[in-house]
Amino acid sequence: MVKTSGPRPVKAVITQPTRALNTIYQNNTGRPLLVHVSCGCTRVATNDYAYMLAYTGGSTPPTTLVAGAGHGDQGAASRDEFEIVFAVPIGHYYRIVTYTYGTSTVILDYWTEVEL
Repeated sequence: MVKTSGPRPVKAVITQPTRALNTIYQNNTGRPLLVHVSCGCTRVATNDYAYMLAYTGGSTPPTTLVAGAGHGDQGAASRDEFEIVFAVPIGHYYRIVTYTYGTSTVILDYWTEVEL
């Protein structure tokens, strides 16, 4: 006989913690996390680039690339909003790394975490 149970209720703890780009964090919540990050990426000149990459891993620094967004090095100057969403297993580390060239920038707009 297989014991079945009802669906696991989602704790639905939604937070907007104080976070910084290029900083390593650890999921010590006891539940998997869903992380949603929005950044403004500004490319100032045609050959500039601005983007962000999300990494997770069981050790620090996390090295598994799980998401990314931003401007490549071709196209007109512009500022656009980019969003990434990724999961972080219990106990794992995570970070958002930014890459820019020239006078381009990546600015954190918001960072939301949901305990699943």
